[in-house]
Amino acid sequence: MKDLILDEFSQTEIRKKLEPNEIVIWEGRPYRNIWGGIFFLVGVMLYVLWGYSTMGAIAAIMMGLYWGKNPLKQLWASRNTRYLITKERIIFQLYKNRKKHFLSISFDEIKSVSIYKEAVNPKNGKILLNMKESKETALVFFDGLGNKQERPFLELIQNVEEVASYIKMGIQNKL
Repeated sequence: MKDLILDEFSQTEIRKKLEPNEIVIWEGRPYRNIWGGIFFLVGVMLYVLWGYSTMGAIAAIMMGLYWGKNPLKQLWASRNTRYLITKERIIFQLYKNRKKHFLSISFDEIKSVSIYKEAVNPKNGKILLNMKESKETALVFFDGLGNKQERPFLELIQNVEEVASYIKMGIQNKL
């Protein structure tokens, strides 16, 4: 939260989804991994400089996948996705088919969370929400590239443990 400019978020549409007197505990969006983009571009440059060789192609793909964690997905997700965690729920601003969609999940609908840390930087990662039976099939989530996901999630989250702890406290009614 300390890295975010609050004025940027106060102007977003997701804030309009708050109920009167609803208290925001955390707000954020997927981060941009500039190193991933840089290494991806270096890989592409090697591909071109090595005369479009097989070795250059392998270097571009490996650098893009390992270091980049799909830089195009990160760029798209960070530009269009927002998350709010309040004392009562999680609010999502997502994009699908170039349109904003807002979803809200109250903590009483969430059974638990699963955290998947990045190999390169374990402070960052993805939080999957394990839903109670009744809500699981009603929600449809899409990642930054429009791929359908089975469970709701918060992706490309910095300080993933901290953010997950807010959700866990919300599930336990301790916020």
